Amino acid sequence: MQSDLVQNGSVYDIEKELQAFDESKSGVKGLVDARIIKTPPFFVVPEREVSCQPSPAHFHIPAIDLKGIHEDGVRRREIVEQMCNASETWGFFQVVNHGISKNVMEGMVEGVKGFHEEKNQVNMEYYTRDTKKKGYFLMAPDAPDSEEYPEVCSKFQISENRVLANHIGPKTSVASFFAIYDWICAPLKELISYENPLCKEVPLKDYIIQYRWKERDGGISTLDRFRL
Repeated sequence: MQSDLVQNGSVYDIEKELQAFDESKSGVKGLVDARIIKTPPFFVVPEREVSCQPSPAHFHIPAIDLKGIHEDGVRRREIVEQMCNASETWGFFQVVNHGISKNVMEGMVEGVKGFHEEKNQVNMEYYTRDTKKKGYFLMAPDAPDSEEYPEVCSKFQISENRVLANHIGPKTSVASFFAIYDWICAPLKELISYENPLCKEVPLKDYIIQYRWKERDGGISTLDRFRL
């Protein structure tokens, strides 16, 4: 495993720095409170992964109106088609008229912010990378077997999320992930031949483990680690 990078003529040990950061249990908030003037290298995207292509000046993120989804079969099919199209082409979309009040959404965000703005002594009790310890909350029932999912679901994608830092204030988001750990990730067989697959098949659990710790390898793309 590659854990060293050369910076300004000296060797920088990413794994050592990550371990020290993890053991501090202070998180990014601790760095902000310490008024650091330089971002730690393990937070910086390597130049090889930064796209040189300019972003379009104008683009429209899909916004799907859920009004009437439970009242009209025709309207429901229209909404489902919009979701399918956005999932295939963008990998994400916004929704409006979803039935969750603004007060509930604002309260949820404020609750998250309030927790992370607590003193470190309070947060340290819950800080862990062990998903079996408290703080890891599962609300949904057990997921069905992968064979039960319709084949059309393989068309959908999810966009890689990168956050642009700003000087206005912290970015707050509440993310939910749904994982089928025994599911096998592999290139679509319809798009490859037996002679030229670009990546090997890998259990989703192994992929997630590599993704979570890719910083230790100098930010190497997780997908690159499974290329043949």
